[in-house]
Amino acid sequence: MYRFTSPLVAVLLGVLLYATPLAQTASPSPPAFIPKAALVPARALQTIDDAAGLRARNTGMIEGQVVAVDYQRATISVAGPRGRVEIAVLPSTSIQGKGDAYHALPDITRGARVQVFTSRRGGLTIAQVIRMR
Repeated sequence: MYRFTSPLVAVLLGVLLYATPLAQTASPSPPAFIPKAALVPARALQTIDDAAGLRARNTGMIEGQVVAVDYQRATISVAGPRGRVEIAVLPSTSIQGKGDAYHALPDITRGARVQVFTSRRGGLTIAQVIRMR
């Protein structure tokens, strides 16, 4: 085994051996792609949505009978006094049953009586709350 005659050489060699693995585990570089939405303030996005007619607007309540359920597209069709309306059901849609029970889209079947509180965005009617009767 080799003995170092100078403590300075031993310290320098120790630092070099210790620092080499640290240099290989450096923090990852920033992503090469940053989505444009991340660079635009939320207020500007809201203005863009308003200009394009994409801002959600409350459209009231639709009451009637479910005439069709499309589980693939997550939509229901409700026949009410104003005719048949196709309504999108989002994961955030609250589906309420009798009492305190909450449900999911598969619990809605053809023929069920419902009250649907809706909003409209970009030509699409969206269910906010569905109450099964």
